[in-house]
Amino acid sequence: MNYRVPAYGVAPVVAKAGTLKIVIIVAVVIGTIVVIGALGIGLGVGFGVGLHINTGSSTLSAPTITCNATNISSTDVCGCPTTAGKYSSRIFSGSTATASSWPWMVVVNAGSRTCSGFLIDPQYVITAANCVYNINYNTITVYLGITKISDTTDRVTRSLANVTIPSGYVSTSPYNDIAVLKLNESVTFSSTIAQCCFSYNTALPTVGETAVISGWGQTSFISGISDSLRQAVVQVKSPSACGISSTNSSLFCAGYGSVETCPGDNGGPLMISTNNTWTCAGVIIGGSSVCYMIGGYTQLSSYYDFILLAMV
Repeated sequence: MNYRVPAYGVAPVVAKAGTLKIVIIVAVVIGTIVVIGALGIGLGVGFGVGLHINTGSSTLSAPTITCNATNISSTDVCGCPTTAGKYSSRIFSGSTATASSWPWMVVVNAGSRTCSGFLIDPQYVITAANCVYNINYNTITVYLGITKISDTTDRVTRSLANVTIPSGYVSTSPYNDIAVLKLNESVTFSSTIAQCCFSYNTALPTVGETAVISGWGQTSFISGISDSLRQAVVQVKSPSACGISSTNSSLFCAGYGSVETCPGDNGGPLMISTNNTWTCAGVIIGGSSVCYMIGGYTQLSSYYDFILLAMV
């Protein structure tokens, strides 16, 4: 059959039967790849504190704490919540923390930068230095007594009176990544606001020890921080597991399976069991825009004297 050449000078092509089959096969293959890619992206965006998707059962159990906070308002009591935490049997998008199970957790709102943190005293909060570095502390707000950021009913808000960062901190380095925030006014301890224990024992935490991490980190590549506080169970690892020099004892690593820490989790605690109470032994340092399957942590005990001096 003859075809007239179009006025714009391009002649239509008549596909033979064999060529048509090849075109169809190629189209099917490309379509399959696109579908698989979309599914991969869908499965790959589940990040945050313990938020990377993993459908396998977890064999790592959280430390058991059975302390009874009979006098929760006392400043002598630490690491003993009135509500016990509950943990998912699978590491699947982490697990949402039970309300008041981590009463020392706080949100550090520094405008465009939001991080996690934790109380160690009625007037002092620990977070990562990268969360508040080069930011006027007068513009930083701390939210206490909440599990969901959007729940403002019982939220306690404090501004800051001061921020103390180690003199050796450099924003491009993971070392000295810790900050002590002084609240403008002390808080009253209750079932929703309490303090975490911390120790001067530089042997803590120990490699292989099971711990819990918690924070309001991102839950996907494209999401903002999580509205709900999330938690995950991890295992303490040697510094070399996350590329940290073993000669620096102030840093350690932790992770488990595909659990990850992400932006927003920075400044949150790594918690271990000591004397049947929760001790905050590490600070999630992470980075400003990256998730880590085996993350780096500042060892709190290495900065025990620094913290005490900042509280004077």
